Amino acid sequence: MIEQILPPPATAAESFGYPAGMRLLPEEEPLVTAAVEKRGREFTAVRHCARQALRELGVAPGPILTDRAGAPVRPAGVVGSMTHGEGYCAAVLARLQGPARILLAAAVSTPRCAVHVPPPAAPRTRRAARADRCAV
Repeated sequence: MIEQILPPPATAAESFGYPAGMRLLPEEEPLVTAAVEKRGREFTAVRHCARQALRELGVAPGPILTDRAGAPVRPAGVVGSMTHGEGYCAAVLARLQGPARILLAAAVSTPRCAVHVPPPAAPRTRRAARADRCAV
């Protein structure tokens, strides 16, 4: 559903629930060893989504580690955002084309989300979708 509101060249992957067979890569496992089960499921699912989106961009998926602040570290030349909550995870990614930022937020308890993707070579962010057009 989320891919319907994204402008090119962004790509997305989302998951409703936690499909069987999702696994972390060995390099990612230490990042959630102390996490509660719910956090571990969401962490795993959102990375699964991010790797799907990377494949769609033509980027070889690999481990998605975190920086010192806990933010995901994407491959060089890729910008994006990941979000997760109870029963829903999504990742939106794009190849870097000048200054860019992607912000993604979803609240499962309310049927709304917002995605902001700046158009190529534009100095300011454009709203890609109104929150009321993104009903879950």
